Amino acid sequence: MEQARVLNRDLGGLSFGQDADGNWGYKAGGADTVTPFKGDPDFDYEHGISIPYVVAAGNPNVLHYYTMTAEDAAYSYLALFAVTAGSVVSIELSGVSGPSIVCNKPGGSYSFALIANPVLNGKVNFRHGGTGDGHVYKLMIK
Repeated sequence: MEQARVLNRDLGGLSFGQDADGNWGYKAGGADTVTPFKGDPDFDYEHGISIPYVVAAGNPNVLHYYTMTAEDAAYSYLALFAVTAGSVVSIELSGVSGPSIVCNKPGGSYSFALIANPVLNGKVNFRHGGTGDGHVYKLMIK
């Protein structure tokens, strides 16, 4: 639960809320106005997905990677919350077509990526210290 509170605090100013008509949406960093989501929220959630990893010779950081699926590409937004065995060093995106937000707390064992218009075989790389243990929670929003 503590990790969820810290993640919420560290979203780079992005927050969620309701507009004057009661429609759910988001507020960009520092904005007071809620931008409503298009239509009724339609989302799916998966948890505890094992993410493969690579350890490169001479590099002290483990590279976990998530490859976007055809299911992910059918949604407008893909949110990934990764929990790793060691402290996060960086998050890298490749093959991503839309604007994205990434955040992590230096020294923390979690990181977050929100990707607009995910594409098949796009990748999110999570680099961290420690062992190869890690998993991801995934939220897909229409």
